[in-house]
Parts: sequence; C-alpha cells; structure tokens
Amino acid sequence: MVDLIMHVASPPATIVGGPVNAVLYNGVASVGTPRIGGPVLRAVRRLGRKPSVAAFDLLTVALSVTAADTFVSRHRHSDVGWGRNLHVVVPLVNPEPWAEVSLSLTKALGFLTGDRWSFEFSAGGVPAPTPMRRGSLTDLRGVNCISLFSGGLDSALGILQLVQDGAHPLLVSHAYRGDDAKQRLVRSRAFPDLPRFAANLRPYWPGSGGHDTTMRSRSFDFLALAAVGASVVPSDPVGRIPLYVPENGFIALNPPMTSRRIGSLSTRTTHPNYLRLVQEIFDGLGVAVTIKNPHEFDTKGEMVERWKAMPIFRAMAGGTVSCGKWKRRNQQCGRCLPCLIRRASFHAAGISDPTPSYERIQLIDVLASQDGEERGDLLAVMGAVDLLGTPVLSSRVGASGPLPADAAMRARYENVVSRGLIELRDFLTASGIQV
Repeated sequence: MVDLIMHVASPPATIVGGPVNAVLYNGVASVGTPRIGGPVLRAVRRLGRKPSVAAFDLLTVALSVTAADTFVSRHRHSDVGWGRNLHVVVPLVNPEPWAEVSLSLTKALGFLTGDRWSFEFSAGGVPAPTPMRRGSLTDLRGVNCISLFSGGLDSALGILQLVQDGAHPLLVSHAYRGDDAKQRLVRSRAFPDLPRFAANLRPYWPGSGGHDTTMRSRSFDFLALAAVGASVVPSDPVGRIPLYVPENGFIALNPPMTSRRIGSLSTRTTHPNYLRLVQEIFDGLGVAVTIKNPHEFDTKGEMVERWKAMPIFRAMAGGTVSCGKWKRRNQQCGRCLPCLIRRASFHAAGISDPTPSYERIQLIDVLASQDGEERGDLLAVMGAVDLLGTPVLSSRVGASGPLPADAAMRARYENVVSRGLIELRDFLTASGIQV
C-alpha cells in the first residue's frame, strides 16, 4: 500500500519507500515538493460567492485523489500491472460527514480507476477563499443549471440542446493546458454569452519522474468543480440544481470491444454506475445537485443528426475534440475508438466530416500497419461489430459495469450500444473495410 498525505503547508520531504507528502492549493512548501491546485483558488474567487463547506471540501478530496493518481506511479506500485493500493490522508474543514460516504467514495473511485482506495479525513483543511468583489467576475445571473463542458462534440451539442430548451447553464470546465484553448474556441463559436467556471488543478512534482499520466480520476475533479459551481448559484424551486453530463450512450457505457479490455482497461468516466455512486456521495454530503446524462440513450450519430442542418453546428463542430491523444501532435489521430465513433457519427448523419484533419485518414492504411498499437482499436471495433445480434454483445454491455436490474432499462442500454456499433459498421464499410 502507498500512502499519500496531503498537507496545507510545509510537508516533510518525500523519501523513497515512504509516504508521498504533497501540498494542497500550492501552500508554502520547499522546492521539489509535489503540489496541486494552485490555480484553482483564483477561479473559485472569481465566482463572486463563497462555495459551501461541503462542496469545497469535496473539491479538496478530488484534488487529493488526483494527487494520488498522478504522483503514485501505476507502473512502479501496481501489484498486477494496473491496480494500486492507495491510502490517502486528507485535511478538511468539516470531516464529520465523510465517514458516511466513504464506502460510496471508495466504490466510485475503484470503479473509475481500477485501484483500491482508502481514506483518512482530519480537521484543519483549507477553507474556501474569499470571493472577489470586483474585476473579472463570473456572471451567474439567470443561471439555473450546470453543464460539464470539455470542448468535445457531445458536450457542445448537449449545451446547445439545453439552451434550445430554455436553460441557462453555468459551463464547468476541467481546463488543462491545451484543453482550455479548445474550450474557449468552441464557446466563442457556439455560446459566447454563457458563463464559464474553468480551473486547472495542475498536479506538479518538480524534478520527479514518477508521474502517472493516465489520470483516470480527472472526471471526479470535473464533478467536484461542478458541485462548487452549483453551490454558488440560486437553486430551483425544489432546492436542487441539475448537473448535466452530456455524453452519448455508447461511449458512456464504453462496453469492452474485446474480452481483453474487460475490467480496468476500459474507461468509465460517465458510466451510469459511476454517476450513481457519485450521486450517493453528493446526497450524503448534502450537496444539492442532481446528476443527469440527458443523452445516455442516444448515439453520437443521433446527436449529430439533430443539429447537422443548423448554422451554429457548422460553425463549431470542426473545432471540437474527441481524440484522447490529440495533445501529442496537436492533431486528432483518426484511429482511436473515440475518433472512430466521431467519424462514424458524421457518416451516420450523412454529412462530410468538418474536422480540419486527422493524423490517419485512410483506415485501410491503419489496418495494414505492422504497429499493433496503431491498429488495435480498429481491430477491436471490427471484432465487436461481429457480435451484433448475438448474446455475447449483451454480456459485453454488462461487463462494462453494473446496470439497473429493470429489464426494460437494460434493454435500452443494450440497444444504444447496438445502434452505435451499426454506425461504426457502416462507416468501416464505407471506408473499404470488410466487416
């Protein structure tokens, strides 16, 4: 087990083989100390209102989780090549309610990252910062809901739908370098008048080569930032703020394309089971937020179909990002699973792909590659397409994580996966791939 101990300031040095000592919100620390959250305080201050203790403590826990996920190398500390045993000590302003939600917390994070988590919560945490009273404040007037905004196509289309339905969301962004520029571009083209709360949590360990770059826990940061944003806006008449997580149902379920990917090798950032567990955490802490994915039964192609004729879609769609690898060359790869689903969605809607360029355009060339990593996702999709209409597909959907016991609901989840695979199949066929 690896211990991570979070400190408000002046932590002891991290010694090889001992606990990792990190400082929260870039408090006073010696050179070379791992730290996280420096830019967050200014972003929170710009909200102009002080977040609730529960919401800000939730953000502190999320920062601590990301610190553990980043500073404890999966390669060095996993017992089976993936899962780690992580014990995190977190100082909070009010640690008392966290005992009641610790089980939901460890379940949610274990499901999300594939690790085994345990926590100790202590007093003496960092309080929410004093709000700014003037200057560049976030305009919260009229806000009646929260929506996650990643700069991806689904989040942009989900926000357009909310606005069309009369909502006025506060956009919440997890704004790492590179992501922020894409988010600003899409917002300027599609919904420049909507307020945005964006923060870069910036985990940083000067001089260390021990970072884990997968950072699977970042979606927990996203939801914690949303809870902070929700705590400073007026509630609706029943006292709860809707928090929208716009994601197409196929990628939210993210069923393993091959038996090899069953388990922690498939990401679960918006899986309904994960969102349910986070909702349990919110409820236990008294965070008055209701998490919703309004597109959990839509494919990406169906989302595109609704908006393809709108001028606003043509203006912003090409600027969105789906690829998880685009930062390597500042270009979407065109061959990973998210890129294939993106490309298939435009094909399903019968429109040309507005993406400026992909690293790999011709899937025939990808298939012919001798690089197993380059063609791995394409081969996996081809194998999954073969499962259409078979009982194995149903088992794969269930293998991505627990689903509701209700047969009708499970059927809806299985159906959206089937429709998503049909979109992929048709795109592969049009690209000259025999499936």
